[in-house]
Amino acid sequence: DAVHYDQFRWHLFSYEKLAAKSGDLKAPVGTYELAIACYFHSIPFYAVMNSDDIDLEIPNGTVFGTEEGNPASVTDGLDCGNAKGWTPAYDVVPAFLITGYITDRNIACAPYEETLEELIKFTPKKMIVDFNNL
Repeated sequence: DAVHYDQFRWHLFSYEKLAAKSGDLKAPVGTYELAIACYFHSIPFYAVMNSDDIDLEIPNGTVFGTEEGNPASVTDGLDCGNAKGWTPAYDVVPAFLITGYITDRNIACAPYEETLEELIKFTPKKMIVDFNNL
C-alpha cells in the first residue's frame, strides 16, 4: 500500500518488507522506482513497518540477493516476437532513498546503523500504528 499526501508533501509506504541494519529495504517490485521519484522531487519517503521485520543480523541489502519470477508472466499474450521478459521478485531500496522508518517502537532516521539498533534493542514496543489494518 502506498499513500502520497500532496498537501503535506510526504509519502508513506507499507507492505511486507525486510530491513537490514544498514537501512536498506527489501520490498515489493515498484518500491525502488517510487523511492527514486520521491528523492528526485524532494518528497520524504517513509517505510511503515513492524519492528520485528528489521533484522540487525543482515548487514546490508546485498545479502538479499536477487530472485526472479516467471519471465513468461510479462510476455504471455503479447506479440513481441523473441523478446524475453524479466520479472524480479522484489526490489532492494538503498538506505539513502529512505527518509525514515515508522515502526511500532518509534521512528528511525539515518544513520540507520545506529538508530535501527537503538530502536530494536532499547525502545519498548508501543502501538502507534495498527499494522493489521494497513
